[in-house]
Amino acid sequence: MRPLNLLENDRSKLTREEWNLLSNIIHAYDATEIMSHTKQSFDNQSSLPPKIRWKMSTVFYLIKQIHSTFQIFIERTPQYQYLSARSCRAIVQRNSDLFSSINSIFILREINAVELAVFQETFGLIYSQDAMQNLTGLLSRLNFDGTYIKIMLMIYAFSNTFSIVKYDSSVELTQKINWTPVFTIQNMFVTIFWKYLLYQHGFNDAVKWFSNFVRYILDLMKITVNQRTRQHNQMINAVIEDTARLLTLKTE
Repeated sequence: MRPLNLLENDRSKLTREEWNLLSNIIHAYDATEIMSHTKQSFDNQSSLPPKIRWKMSTVFYLIKQIHSTFQIFIERTPQYQYLSARSCRAIVQRNSDLFSSINSIFILREINAVELAVFQETFGLIYSQDAMQNLTGLLSRLNFDGTYIKIMLMIYAFSNTFSIVKYDSSVELTQKINWTPVFTIQNMFVTIFWKYLLYQHGFNDAVKWFSNFVRYILDLMKITVNQRTRQHNQMINAVIEDTARLLTLKTE
């Protein structure tokens, strides 16, 4: 059930502005049309003869397409406009990778990709059989409502802590980023979403949902870091840099 559908019988502590913000998050994600684009990519490849279906350039395009959701998604939120170019670049570099990992699994679940032979062929070009088993396990555990996942993706997109620390020799350690605006945005989204969970489920179940999702993300982080190949990291780093450059240009 989407946020605005509940306004008629609203007994929550959410204001109309907060309801609208929740609804806008859902619409911002849906407007990326990433589900239909990804499914169309697999359908197009499935229609080709097996010998010419997948090339690394095609795989890279698909990965880039999914990762582009991060940019399109946050650009549609007014809060993004308040960030400096440096802060914007920082959240891309810190958050877009794991954001896209969650988003990828969400997309694969929604389009039932693991049942497609063409997906198994694609996955096998880059990852091991163990990675496929881990992916299947993560998909089976992603039993969360899609609306909630979309809102959590927005929260993680504006997080100041949602990352595994990676040393980058090209960045001066003396450079400082003002995280206050990012933290303010994140805190606002978390507060509103928590009110929404309380309204939908009550305190006990809201706590269970939130803690289960956080546990899921921690497991996802561990698995993705351990399973990634050099080829995958090269592709992802290139996409992250492109995204950071584009978003930075739009905030300067």
